[in-house]
Order: sequence, then C-alpha cells, then structure tokens
Amino acid sequence: MSKTILVGNRPMSDLLGQVKGEFVRLDDDVYYKISNYDSIPPFFMTLVSSSDHWLFISSSGGMTAGRKNPEHALFPYYTDDKITDSAETTGSRTIIRVRSDQGWNLWEPFSKTYDGIYKLDRNLYKNRIGNKLIFEEVNHDLGIMFSYRWTFSDKFGFVKRCEIENIGKESKEVEVVDGVQNILPAGVSPELQNVRSTLVDAYKKNELHKATGLGVFSLSSMIVDRAEPSESLKATTVWSRGLQNCRYLLSSEQLNAFRHGAEMEEEDIVKAKRACFFVNSSFSLNPTGREEWVVVSEVEQSSAKVQNLINLLDGEENVREGVFQDISKTTVELKRMVGLADGLQ
Repeated sequence: MSKTILVGNRPMSDLLGQVKGEFVRLDDDVYYKISNYDSIPPFFMTLVSSSDHWLFISSSGGMTAGRKNPEHALFPYYTDDKITDSAETTGSRTIIRVRSDQGWNLWEPFSKTYDGIYKLDRNLYKNRIGNKLIFEEVNHDLGIMFSYRWTFSDKFGFVKRCEIENIGKESKEVEVVDGVQNILPAGVSPELQNVRSTLVDAYKKNELHKATGLGVFSLSSMIVDRAEPSESLKATTVWSRGLQNCRYLLSSEQLNAFRHGAEMEEEDIVKAKRACFFVNSSFSLNPTGREEWVVVSEVEQSSAKVQNLINLLDGEENVREGVFQDISKTTVELKRMVGLADGLQ
C-alpha cells in the first residue's frame, strides 16, 4: 500500500510538477521551454557568443564563465560535477522577503533548501540561437514570479537580467538581495584556484566605488613564489542598474543576517573574503506590477578601462538601455556568423 507523504499541509505529489518540453515565443525570440525541469536529474548546458565569451552552466544553477580561455574566468573553472554541486555558492544568488498579513516570508528562488515549503513551478528556457538562458520560478503561495537570464554583450560583458512580478491580487512589499557570488579577480589561473584556493582567498580585495555602485575585484598583489614585488594591474568589475535606493554588498557575510530579518549595511571594502556583488533594495509591487534590473560583469579590466566604466556609469542615465541594445547587436552578429556556415538550417 502506498503512503501519502505530507509537506506542511499538502501532499508531496502536489509539489511535483510534470516535466514538459515545448517551443514558446518570448520577447520576439523563440525559446525551448522545459517545465518543472527540477523534477529531472541536473544536466549541463553551454551558451554561445559572437565574441570570445564562454559560459557553462548546470540546471542546478552552478556555473563557470569567462572570456577567451580558462585563464580569464569570471567564476572558478571546475569540472561539470563540481559546477553542478556549487549551485549554492557560485554564480547567481537571490534572496527575497515578501510581506504578508502574518509578517515577512523568506524565499530563495532555485534553492533546494526551500523545496517543499512553497508550491513552486520551476521552468527553464533556452533560445533557439543558443545565447540566452532563462531560469523562472513561480511561487504560487506568495503570488510572486521571479526569473533571471544569462546572456552576453560584446561591449559590456556578462549580463544577468532579473525580473520579479506580482501575479497575485493584492499589493506586496518586497525586499530583495540579488547578485553574483564567488567572483574571481583577474590573475587567477585554473591551476592556482584548484590547488591553492585558500591562498587565493587571502589575497582577494573587493572594493566599491560608492558614487556609481561599481564593484572592483582584484588581488592585493600577484601570487608568486619568488621574493619580489608583483603588482596586480587588472580587475574584475560588476555593476547593477534598475533598482532604486540600493545598498551594495561585496561579500556573503550578511546574507544569514538578512534571512533572519536584519537590515543590510553597505560594504565599501572587504579583504581576504570570497568576492561577491549583491544589490539590496525594497519596493512595492501592485497586482501585475514588476521590477527589472541587470547585473553586469566583466573580466580583465585595466585601470584605464575601470575609469572609463566609472565615467560611463556616472554620466549615462540610460546605460541599461545601452546594454540591451548591445545584446541585440551581439545576437544579430551571432546569427550572421552561424548563417555563413549554414547553421541556421
């Protein structure tokens, strides 16, 4: 005789959705959608670019990415099993607090630790050309839908585009912490990260340019085994636009405090900690209302490129629209390149 397993007040069977694949159209593009992808074992994917970007990602959310080769990585370059296992510590991370009549509800989209707490639908979309990937989670209990997508911009780098929408019938107060974690500074080779990761952490220096909200991640000096000075001259940069009245975090040290209801304190500089970039903001969502923002990362930035980026962020009001335009330009170029090789057939 089979037994009905309860999670909270509902049967476990109600929480397990049916896996389904179909083509859908989103934002004037064709995607292949896998509904309830979390009901099948994790699988590995890659995204392609018209430039020198590379990105490997597991359906668990763990990922690695970079430009040219593994020597210029944004996240640690590991084997696929380690990438799959690193979903909670590397790549995208989002924590959301939603206010109800009973108080604040905590929700971490795509985290396995919240399986069974809410009634969720998790869907995965990859566009036909292969340069955009969307993770979508619908929380039916809270009446909130959150999604993020990875894609590329030749000019700006790696773009994480996030959307949160109120699908309920009542207005909601929302507070979000969103960003990327376990960022690699420039100058860390795969061999050094794999064998001396603790030493690499000790050399990390995470700085915030407060006027623009730009995170600059570098090494305090190059890691060498000779008794000679070796200055680190390049950095990884991360910035965000779209949310208002933001606070910025450069590490994951305050995430547990946020989970327990504490307010975030902005971090200006953090040393000898794993590099993260999180943006924290609060807002209200009316029924069918939504908020949208981007988190943009780039590797191997010289001091001149960092200064140019600061000038752009400080002087350009519609820089986010510029990112979207360059994504479209990069996509058109990818289609042109694939078309020249008869790949569109």
